[in-house]
Parts: sequence; C-alpha cells; structure tokens
Amino acid sequence: MPESEERKSYPMLAPSHWWKLRIKFKQSIPGVVTDSYLATVLNMAEISARNNVSPYLRAFGLINQEGKPTELVKQWRDDEDYTKVCKTILENTYPQELTHAIDDVATGRAKAERWFQSKAGVGQNAAGKMASIFMVLYEADSSKAPDGNKLSAPKKAAKADQGVT
Repeated sequence: MPESEERKSYPMLAPSHWWKLRIKFKQSIPGVVTDSYLATVLNMAEISARNNVSPYLRAFGLINQEGKPTELVKQWRDDEDYTKVCKTILENTYPQELTHAIDDVATGRAKAERWFQSKAGVGQNAAGKMASIFMVLYEADSSKAPDGNKLSAPKKAAKADQGVT
C-alpha cells in the first residue's frame, strides 16, 4: 500500500459520551479535562477514559494536548453554534471523500460503515463505532440528544408544599 494511502484511525467516541459531556460542559467548562474528570462524569474507569475518550476529544479539537478546553468547546455547548461546530469537526477530522459520499441520514450510516471498513481497514464492530459518532457530527442536530441527557427545567414545588394539614 503506497504511503499516500496509509490507513488512518478515526474517532470511536460513543455518542452517549458525546451528549453527556456536552451537557456537563453546558453547566460548567472545567479548567482541565483530566482522565479522572472524564471517568467521574462518564461513570467509567480512568484507564477507559484515557483510552476511549481523551484521544477523541483531542482529535475533534475540543481539548488540547494538555487537556485544556479549546475555544471550540464554548461554541460546542451553545445550541446556536452546535451545527457550525459539528461541520468544523467533520472538516478537520474526516476526508472529503467520506463527507461528500454521504447524501442523506437514512442511508448514511451504512455507507459510512462500509467506507471505514474499506479505508481504515477495520472490522465491522470498529466501523460501526466510527460511523456512529460520524453520523452524530453529520446530522449536527442538538435536538437529537437522548432525553436522558437533556438539561431539564427546575422541578416545580411539590404538592406537599401546598399546605396539607
């Protein structure tokens, strides 16, 4: 295989981690995103955060090599800038060959999986993980966050507060 066609690895960040971190960053952006911080927020072992989350946050440009959040994080957590940020991440992380090959959300995941298997030389499981986060970025729709990951409005006072005697 010529060097110009050298296989490249692509992010496999779980979409659930993407959404949980976005919600957490909406609440407060940490000064440094450590593996310990990620492990706590995502309820996982620190080594898992080091291997399965930190590298992808760096690849997406959300944190720098020292773990400090970039300016992109401030935009990422803002619903009005979310689409723009996703497009920026797509452009900076994936080749045009892939992004231009996907023409709709309905068939996009299957096409992306085939592309990852072929171009990244990965198996079906890894290609599925790569395609999963790729499609979150491709859709670029903040309303697609799972309900459990959306910020909820403060709960109203319970009925017990209405003066039961």
